[in-house]
Amino acid sequence: MDGEGPHTVSVVGTAGADYVIRVTWSPLPIAPPLSDAQTQAIADGVITREEYEEGLARYVDCMAAAGWRVEVFDRDSPVIEYRFEGAGVDADFLCYEVEFYRIDSSWQASQE
Repeated sequence: MDGEGPHTVSVVGTAGADYVIRVTWSPLPIAPPLSDAQTQAIADGVITREEYEEGLARYVDCMAAAGWRVEVFDRDSPVIEYRFEGAGVDADFLCYEVEFYRIDSSWQASQE
């Protein structure tokens, strides 16, 4: 749920059943500033294959520095697929935003 102010949570269940419900709200994480390399890559509005691959490499290196291994598949495909262990989500948010998000989204849009 997004936004300030009151929110409602509804539960529909079976009569006589016991439920334990915990609901919390927390602020959305603030995106960190882009790396200089990503800023330079997006500056002209065009992402080259070289900039795309370099951005991915920086992302992979950032994840490795945080202790998470990124598995990259078929580097020759137009859009390179990769995955990481699910527990690396916090590192992914940081590394992806800083090093690769804008490059990746621009590159993928140009491949459609």
